[in-house]
Amino acid sequence: MKNLSFNILVVLILLTQSSFSQYSKIDLSTISEEKKQEVYEFVYQALTTCDEAPSFTSKKTTYDFRKFYDDNKISSHCKWQEERYGSIASIILDEVIFRNDKEVFRYKVKRSKADWLSEIRIFIDKKGRFTSINTKSYWSDTFYTWGEHPKPFVVDISIVQDSIVKQNNEFALKSYNLCENSEIFELNETNAIYRTIRKDWKKYMLKECDSIKQTHGNFKKLQFSQYLTDSIGFKVYRYQVDFDKMKKPSEIRIYSKLNDKYSGIFVVDVWYDKYFSLKEAREKSRNELGN
Repeated sequence: MKNLSFNILVVLILLTQSSFSQYSKIDLSTISEEKKQEVYEFVYQALTTCDEAPSFTSKKTTYDFRKFYDDNKISSHCKWQEERYGSIASIILDEVIFRNDKEVFRYKVKRSKADWLSEIRIFIDKKGRFTSINTKSYWSDTFYTWGEHPKPFVVDISIVQDSIVKQNNEFALKSYNLCENSEIFELNETNAIYRTIRKDWKKYMLKECDSIKQTHGNFKKLQFSQYLTDSIGFKVYRYQVDFDKMKKPSEIRIYSKLNDKYSGIFVVDVWYDKYFSLKEAREKSRNELGN
């Protein structure tokens, strides 16, 4: 019943949610197979051949493209993605849109160590030259520009399954309560994404736990207070927490993918009833506390 209520809510949100971007779709059948193959080969090389950057020519790319996307930039990004999300499993052209006098080829990308789809897009001008290439860490049927993202919305916390709440509580407590190796929450491939666990998670969290204990003190109270999701890529579980060295309540924030695999846990020095992005919340709290 909880899942049904959540699904209905997500549908309602998606029906009312719209992108700020204006664009029209191009019928894929009107694009030649030769052009599709040309773009695909470039995308495939950019995503899979990390030690050999794609070759650029003035006929196929603009000057600004060649200047910005030098060999190191594309190959470095390729290595960065592969290290965190695994090798390429599939690249599928989903749609081509026309926006700002350019064709945008949008590809769904599946990686071996990711349980979700991401996106790579190629921008092509009227002369058939590549003008830009960028990625999104998620796939959305709605086109969002580089600076746009689906906005998370608040969901009634009663919808969250009891087993998830229980596990989240344990994750929060074990991350910042007892700073001992045997007490740190065990993350693995069944409950966390590969990017989070690819390095020594316990070593990192022990250091983080010690740092929080020195600056914030010990736990006094932990309360699950807010749940948000963007229905596309992630969930946010917000906990209001009292530390004995802090004059005001703080926040422990847990991020997960839609399948509830953890992607991160963070402390924000000051609790705010209103949701802010992690970057905004931390900056706001630093300004408020003067640190």
